[in-house]
Amino acid sequence: MATSHCAAGHFGCGGYEVRYSAPPVEEYVARLTERGAPADYIELQMMIYRVVRANVSALPNRSIRRLTGRPATTFAQFAEREKAVWASVPSS
Repeated sequence: MATSHCAAGHFGCGGYEVRYSAPPVEEYVARLTERGAPADYIELQMMIYRVVRANVSALPNRSIRRLTGRPATTFAQFAEREKAVWASVPSS
């Protein structure tokens, strides 16, 4: 599932407006730096950023089935099942 579809299609189930933006990695790192994030945290975030942007994390995880005997839950299934939690979070 593309990140933009995830934001638009699933986080919205709690009644919150969610927009996905994909800033260049340099802009993302600059924001983290401005907010005082430690260097090791920034390095980790850069690795995660690259994985997400390459859409590698969208592949199903076969370990879930091996460990539980059931297929992995899709994000859509999870979001629908847990929508009461999203609705219970006070808006800011």
